[in-house]
Amino acid sequence: MVVLIGTTAYTSTDKFFTPYTLRGDNYQMSGVEVHLHMVSQFLSAVLDDYPLPWAWPDSVEIVWIIIWASGGSLITWQLQKRRYLVMAYGVGVVAIATTTGAFFLTNAWVPAVAPLAAFTLASGGLLVYRRYRQRRSLTRPNLR
Repeated sequence: MVVLIGTTAYTSTDKFFTPYTLRGDNYQMSGVEVHLHMVSQFLSAVLDDYPLPWAWPDSVEIVWIIIWASGGSLITWQLQKRRYLVMAYGVGVVAIATTTGAFFLTNAWVPAVAPLAAFTLASGGLLVYRRYRQRRSLTRPNLR
């Protein structure tokens, strides 16, 4: 048996916003309730043989994001036709979602939004740069 002692009084200053309390009424969870959820998770992990969530170190997450940004740049740089570029972008987005989902099923917390944003911004930035270079070459007279 586990006994937690604490206050849940409305006037208490030991209140926290959590994902469970993000409702429209500004409800905050008391500190003892937060600790209760943590103890419940630890007990479930031990008694029910439930694995605890884990995450990559920050350095690995940064490399993960850089890899997807590089992939977006490489795809945009190599593919010239818009049809193939859109298909490759779709495949990249699905690959990011699939790998993140697969990691999530193993209780891993792997970033999904940051690689997707990096992939999109790298692809989009390179497309804008390519369009700028094309327009610039068309408007500049040949000075030979």
